[in-house]
Amino acid sequence: MTTALFPSKELKERNETLCEALVPAAGPTGTIEGEIVRAINRILYRYYNDGDYWFEGYGCETAGDAATFLTKHSPVNVRKQISRSDQRHGEKYEKPLLEALEMIVTYVEEKNGEYTESDLDYQDCHSKYKARYDDDDYYDSEIDF
Repeated sequence: MTTALFPSKELKERNETLCEALVPAAGPTGTIEGEIVRAINRILYRYYNDGDYWFEGYGCETAGDAATFLTKHSPVNVRKQISRSDQRHGEKYEKPLLEALEMIVTYVEEKNGEYTESDLDYQDCHSKYKARYDDDDYYDSEIDF
């Protein structure tokens, strides 16, 4: 059994500062920087809190769109990290995503508040695995109450 790596305390604090400044409680952020912070945090939140993988099962629904958004729209080239997490589990999934978090946080911090307005919403990007995920297969419809 592997233990979760989790972001370092310093990275966690840097990330939380950006989330507070750029990510509203609901909906898109209005900037590309905010949206990439929102997307990577969605992936990590779903993994740490619910064990979801963006490419598998219910994770396709909860985090797949965020992974697709980062590979298609992020000004920070995190495609390698997202690709390295694909079809991996445990630390092999988590480590490249923490690398992506570090890259995104550093990039956004270096923008010094000069953010790019954007109407993009990571939830509008559809995961390549979403089409394979079927709610009826995931939930047991045979349960009687």
